[in-house]
Order: sequence, then structure tokens, then C-alpha cells
Amino acid sequence: MDQPITSLFPSQSSDGLKSTSEVARDDDDYMVSFGDLQFDPEEEGIPDHMLISRKQFKILNRKLNSLLQIQADTGSRHSVSGIEDDVLLKAQEHRLKTFMEQIDMKQEERLKHQSESFVHEEDVNLKIEEVCTKLTKELTKLDHRYSNLYTKVDIIVYVVKTVVESYYLILTKVDTNSESDSQGFAKMEDLLGDLKALILQLTVSPSPSVSKESLSTLFSSLESTLKADFTPLLKLVKLMPSNAPLIKTRVQGGEKSVRASRDLDQGKVIGKLIST
Repeated sequence: MDQPITSLFPSQSSDGLKSTSEVARDDDDYMVSFGDLQFDPEEEGIPDHMLISRKQFKILNRKLNSLLQIQADTGSRHSVSGIEDDVLLKAQEHRLKTFMEQIDMKQEERLKHQSESFVHEEDVNLKIEEVCTKLTKELTKLDHRYSNLYTKVDIIVYVVKTVVESYYLILTKVDTNSESDSQGFAKMEDLLGDLKALILQLTVSPSPSVSKESLSTLFSSLESTLKADFTPLLKLVKLMPSNAPLIKTRVQGGEKSVRASRDLDQGKVIGKLIST
């Protein structure tokens, strides 16, 4: 801004303005480049959509030159030249300020967008870290459950193995016992066979050896023997009173008969007497 700004209208000079016919001859003579204005759009950072095209610049330049020519024809050019220069200078300054403000605004928007993108990326990283933490916890839980399940499966396998081993052990014992029993039955069969053969070898007399007389004599001798042996017992029973009252004593587990215990003691005494 400290450098002087060349007028957009080279047709303006202290010697006067060119005629309209001269303007129509060659429009390129009245084109003002950015170099003439001492203005570099790339250096200033002006966006492309804010720059006018060559054709638009020609049209604008032609219209302004026409207005200036009208002012020159009416004789008011010299009276307003100083004011016009100030207005044009201020317009250029305002335009440059506007461009700079827009550039600053675009820069602020760009920085804001970049900062928002950075925050968004940071949030994504935090979410990824949280998801990784949750997945780690779930994997730990699954590992713990797998360990518990593996332990239970080991216990079940051990129990099944023990049951199978016990079954085979019992089956072996049963087979052994069955074998020993079969051997015992085989020996018994052999013994019965030998006994049968021995019985068949015995000679039995055809005449009966047992008669009614012999049986009567046998029973008579047995009866006399029993009477002789049980005579002291009969005498002792006759001496005992038949109407003696029954005495009962309460003991743990029920009543106990005193008479029954006394009869038992007497029976022991009678047994001793008989044995003597």
C-alpha cells in the first residue's frame, strides 16, 4: 500500500483525453495489467473466483473511458480530476482491503476447519482406544471362562476314566470269581459222580432190616431213657407255685419280667442238675 498505485485509466492525462475513435481502434492499448498496478494476485493470495476475466476488464475499461470522455466533452474534466483521482485511489484501497479481509477470513476458516479435523481425528483415536480396551476385557473374560471350562472338562474326564477303570477292575474280579466258582462246581460234580459210583457199587440185602417190632423196641427204650433223664426236672417243676404273681420292672427299652428272668435262672440250674 505504500507504493503508488497507477490509475486504471491510462487515457487520463494532463494533455487531455483521447477521442472515442482512438479508443475503438485498439482496446488493448487501454488494458491495465496487474504489473502496472503493482499488484500480484498470487502473492496477495487472491482466490481465482474473485478475479475478473480479460473480456470483462475490457468492457469495464471501455465504459469508464466513455464516461471520462463525456466529462471531457462537457468541460468538467479538469474540475473533477483531483476528486476523481482520490475516489479511484480510495476505491482501489477499499478493494484491496476487502480482498485482504476476505483472505484473512478464508485463512481463519481454513484454520478452523483444520482444527476441527484435528479434534475429530483425536476423538476417533480415543474411540478406537476405548474399543480396544473393551475388546481386551472381553478377551480376558473369554480366556477365564475357557480356563474354568477346561478345568471342569478335566474333572469330568478324570471321573469317567476312574469309573471305567473301576468297571474293568470289577469285571476282572467277577471273571476271576466266576472262574473259581466254575472250578468249584466242577470239583463238586466230580465228587457227586464219584459218590454215585460208590453208591452203585454197594450191595443192598433184599430182606428188610427194619420191622415193627424193632421200631417198637427202639421207641420204648428211648421213652424209658427220657423219663429217667427228665425225672429231676419234673420234680422241680412240681415244687414251683403255679399262682405266683408276675413282677415287672421298667428298664430302658421296655418292661422286663422278673419272673421270666427267674425262670431262666431256674432253667440254668435244672440244666446243670441234668448234666450232672
